[in-house]
Amino acid sequence: MSSRTAVGIVSPGTLGSEIGALARDLGAQVWWASDRRSPRTARLAKRARLNNAGTLEAIVNRCSVIVSAVPAAEAENVAQAVARLRYNGLYLELNALPPSRIWRIAATIRAGGGSIVDAALDGPPPLLPGSTRMLLSGPRAAEAAALFTGSSLLETKVLDETVGMACAWKSLQAAYARGSVALLASLLRPDPAPPAATDPPAAEARVHETGFFPRSTMDLYRRLGEREDAAALHALKATLDALRE
Repeated sequence: MSSRTAVGIVSPGTLGSEIGALARDLGAQVWWASDRRSPRTARLAKRARLNNAGTLEAIVNRCSVIVSAVPAAEAENVAQAVARLRYNGLYLELNALPPSRIWRIAATIRAGGGSIVDAALDGPPPLLPGSTRMLLSGPRAAEAAALFTGSSLLETKVLDETVGMACAWKSLQAAYARGSVALLASLLRPDPAPPAATDPPAAEARVHETGFFPRSTMDLYRRLGEREDAAALHALKATLDALRE
């Protein structure tokens, strides 16, 4: 990463601060904006030794790359705020959003003059070597990946030039994980027959008996038969394996 690269982190929470620290260690000038941010965010930014630009407008004017690491519920609002400031740089959306939402964000950023790459983290925040990979998609995905070249903590992989592929991968991964728990729950059930959909109290009682599986898992089990579950999970796993290659 060039020392002249200015990267803005919006906002440096647990994940954003680690990504910012990583970019800083690779030679970038990393900025955040304290305006309307919480004391906790300020502490994390200070710990990551990020520069305070003060406002989002200052970040837009200063940075050629903006990383959106806000809570998922705020992702579209942040994109709209950035677009209103006519940002024309590279916008890296780090939230694992449904493809429909990432497409709306992409349209917003492009309308403001910028370019977008969506990213999905495979693993925890990058703290240990070999633990985390960032999958990227979009026309400038290779450029975004190059920002982290040389890092021992974060591996990058470009999936496709189509915005939304990284988020789709994350959605498939989540669905596969939840479905796997559903199948495990079915194996542990003493009664092989799923609870009747018209009897939610009984279903909830079984959930409490296990002490482990969330209600949504049993809801999924009620909707899908074992064979259909297995076929769907097999297809999801094949897709995930293909994207990982």
